[in-house]
Parts: sequence; structure tokens; C-alpha cells
Amino acid sequence: GSMWEVSKAFRTLVASRILYILALFGAFHALRSHRLPIVLFLFIACLGAILSISALTQFKLKPLKRGILAQVVLLGLITLTSVAAWTAGLRECGPLRTSILDSCRVPFAYIGSAFSQRSTFQRNKLRALLLFVAAYGLLMYDASGRIQRDVHAVDDLKIARDARVALEKLKLGEALSHFRSRRPNAAMDPELTAEKLTKANILAQKFESKQRISAKSDRSTRRLLEEDEGKSGSSSSMNRAGVVNIWHIELMALTFSR
Repeated sequence: GSMWEVSKAFRTLVASRILYILALFGAFHALRSHRLPIVLFLFIACLGAILSISALTQFKLKPLKRGILAQVVLLGLITLTSVAAWTAGLRECGPLRTSILDSCRVPFAYIGSAFSQRSTFQRNKLRALLLFVAAYGLLMYDASGRIQRDVHAVDDLKIARDARVALEKLKLGEALSHFRSRRPNAAMDPELTAEKLTKANILAQKFESKQRISAKSDRSTRRLLEEDEGKSGSSSSMNRAGVVNIWHIELMALTFSR
């Protein structure tokens, strides 16, 4: 009989810890992925806990004395502060580290017992409390939370940059295919002049309805045109064809990156 009770208690403990870890991951996902505020998260969690306890427990309403009511309010504020700090730590450090250091009520419980009348001062308890507070201090000033936020911001920036580059490549490919369909041998034409290059730029701009940049007002375009005019007399026909082909692609990229 006793062994069965022990095994039942052990299974209950294991099941509760598994549910606790799953709840940690769910809370972390709600706080970070859905960007749920801590106040709203605590309100939902406390409301769910109150409703669950009310459904499972029968309460007998009794009038409370003023001293007991003050203690209840004080302990409620301490518990709320502890849970808010614990939730902030969960959001910054992740569920795995929070599951390792999850006894957020230990310092407050010791402080409450230290001020009670039935407790006695013990040096080992004070040492344990100082070590626990030091561990919390190291966890608060650890760089993992800041690095995690920076990595999250860098990931968002990388996704946005990759999407922008992919869109520019798509627009550039459409412009090049349209231009080559009009002039199949234009990219390899050694006699392509600056005027035709400007016309190609204007033709590529038609794919961007909101693009209102003129080729003459763009400094990079003017620099490419001046270099093209300066090198047109001294370069050979094959070199001119390769240079103009590169300039053509760069000009398209400059056009759609603005």
C-alpha cells in the first residue's frame, strides 16, 4: 500500500513537471512570438488560475480581521512582484534557463519567515539567501538577454533585406528580359553609346510605376555616362562591349535600388 502511494505521488510529480515545462514553452512563445505584454499575460494567467481553483475548491466566506487582510494584501503584492519579475526573466532568458532557476518565491519566503515571530536567525539560511540573490543578480545582468534581442532584430533585418534583394533581382530580370526582347543583341553591341544606355535606363524605369528618377539627375548614372564617353575613343570594340554590358547591369541595379 505504501509503495503504491509513493509511486502514485512520483507519477504525479513527474506529470506536473512535464506540464510545467510545456507551460513554460507556451508562455515563452506567447511573450516573444505574439509580443504579448507582461501585464496582459499575467492578467490572463491569474484569471485562469483563479477560475480553476474556484471550480475545484469550495470556499466558505468568513469576515477577515484588519490585520489578516493587511497581511493578505502585502503577500499578494509581494507575490505579484515576484511573478512579474519571473515572467520578465522567462521572456529574456528563455524557457530552459527559467526551468533551471524557477524558485522565484524562495527569497520572498525567507524574508517573510525572517520577519515572523516564530523564526530564529540562522547563519546558513542568510548565506543561502545571499547566494541566491547573487545568482539572480548575475542572471539579470547577463548578456544573453541583450544578445537574444539583438539577434532577433538582426534576423528581422536580414529577412527584410533578403526580401528586398529578391524583389530587386526579380524587377531587374524583368527589365533585362524586356530590353533584350526589344534588342536581342543590345547587351553585346560594341557600338552601344551613352544615349542608348540612357534610353535603356528609361525603358527599365517603366516597370516601376512609382519610380520618378531621371537618368540625367542621378549622380551615379551621370558618372557612368561620363566614363563611358571618356573611354569610348580609347577602348577596343571587345573591351567596350564587356564594359558596357557590366555598366548596363549596374545601371539596372541602381535604378531599382532607389
